[in-house]
Amino acid sequence: MCSALAAAFIGMLFFGTPGGVQAADPIKLNYSIFFPAPHKMTVLATEWAQEVEKRTNGAVKITMFAGGTLTPADKCYDGVVKGISDIGMSVLGYTRGRFPLS
Repeated sequence: MCSALAAAFIGMLFFGTPGGVQAADPIKLNYSIFFPAPHKMTVLATEWAQEVEKRTNGAVKITMFAGGTLTPADKCYDGVVKGISDIGMSVLGYTRGRFPLS
């Protein structure tokens, strides 16, 4: 009886698990930043994006769009809300009155 249970358990271990586990597709995020590529803020944001990819072992990949290529500075928030970008960097001074607590 014990040997039959042991054989059944071993059989479940071998046949009940997937043979090859595939890695999930990476999460891809678009980052809209209005500063031009050589600007210090864009350089720092790019370094941050690379660090995120490194710390997640490639599970999260962030594509940078500098110089307002996705959204201009005053539309970064709207671009994120509408799904144009996943992350947006702007300056609150460009949208005076829109965020009264800032």
